[in-house]
Amino acid sequence: IGALFLFNRLFLQHIEIWQVSTQHYKNRMIDLGLRAAIGFFIGLGVLPVIGGLASLRIPERRGEPVYRAFAAYAGATIVCVGLYTAVKSAYLSTVFSTLWEERNLFYLSPILLTGTALCFASKRLSAGAIAAATALVLVVFVFKPYPQLGTPYFESPGLSIPTLLAQDAHFSIGEIRVFTVAVTALSVALLVVRRTRGIAVLCVLVGLAWMLTAEINTSRGVDKLANAFRTNLVHPLDWVDVRDHGKPAAYLGQGVRDPNGIWLTEFWNRTIKRVESLDGSTSQDGPGPSQTPSILDRTGRLSELDGIDYVVADNGVTLQAPKVYSPPDSSYVLYRKQGPWRLLDEDQAVYSDDWVSGWSTYTYFHPGQTGTVYVTLSRLAYNGNAPAAHVEIDVGGVAIDANQQPELVPPRGSRHLHRIVNNGTKQIVPIKVTAPFRLILHVPPADLIPPTASEPRTLGVQVAFSFTPSK
Repeated sequence: IGALFLFNRLFLQHIEIWQVSTQHYKNRMIDLGLRAAIGFFIGLGVLPVIGGLASLRIPERRGEPVYRAFAAYAGATIVCVGLYTAVKSAYLSTVFSTLWEERNLFYLSPILLTGTALCFASKRLSAGAIAAATALVLVVFVFKPYPQLGTPYFESPGLSIPTLLAQDAHFSIGEIRVFTVAVTALSVALLVVRRTRGIAVLCVLVGLAWMLTAEINTSRGVDKLANAFRTNLVHPLDWVDVRDHGKPAAYLGQGVRDPNGIWLTEFWNRTIKRVESLDGSTSQDGPGPSQTPSILDRTGRLSELDGIDYVVADNGVTLQAPKVYSPPDSSYVLYRKQGPWRLLDEDQAVYSDDWVSGWSTYTYFHPGQTGTVYVTLSRLAYNGNAPAAHVEIDVGGVAIDANQQPELVPPRGSRHLHRIVNNGTKQIVPIKVTAPFRLILHVPPADLIPPTASEPRTLGVQVAFSFTPSK
């Protein structure tokens, strides 16, 4: 024990995940470790859990070297895998999400099943070992909460049985707890009468049926989820491959919140080599490389797109290139390369429902054009008692700063406009401009709509920008 303390202090404390979890979140390790066990215990059918744990102490086999080796290995593995799951769950709860990490306990299944077989082959078991194993199972089933019972739950597929009971048999959480306690009692009873003729065969058949039911229900849920994703994809699924003639393509978007549609589009279209975003919102753990292009000059020229012949633009990204195809009812637009890849325009800090908080920007890059930019300012969607929005608009030229981001020039002395937007009203502001130009919109903090229980955002106005060149 002293050597373990020393090893922990000298070495393990320099590993962030271990140090954070064991020093600051011991309570979460215990709690989330036991939560992970819920799905694992149910997924195995309970009996193999009690039998497997009870097999660590079978008095009549203590004289067998092979059994002692099994018990030592099984006990150490259960402790180590359980500790790993607890540490991982606790750490993830601080940096990502609180998860029921049953899938990290999967590797104990062969050990517990082997141990249960040993129990059925033994004449005498330890009542204390069975009682301790049963107590652990009951603590988990009775006192630990269940996550939402929606199939599939990737982290804990063992919850497929309670999900089946909740969705098809309409069991409440309380009724599911009663069911699991009853299965626990039945498992103990089967261990007690294990030597009765036919009991072992019955347990094997029921156990296989139990696990097969869980697997089928999980597969059904996964299939349902996959079909839901498929319904919302552009059809045919390989629509980019069909139109880019096998040449390299890339995805370019912004404001990505749910990347599943992007990943699936990339999967079905093998010519998409990169997934990129202007604001860094594409995840780094997708199936391919992800980068954030920089704006190289005031004409909107982009980096990181060398060797790319087609770009799938999304979520308001508009390029200075010929449009090849825009799928109906989709935000995707497929562009073909014609010279260097350049942005046509870009807005920032605009939510998907067109609301902005305290500020937003709009930049139009295509040079050599004069015309009118129309700025829509709206509070039609709000009729509360917040003060009217005094919107300040600055319009000027464009420069690229040291961080490869557009900025307004000159910062002072640019054209300045002021508009008042009353609640429940809408107005369109036309502004004569020469491209490239940049527009900055600002709403003072005193005029913002405060957050509520149903709308947690602090909002200013809804905006829309459009530029119409002069004929």
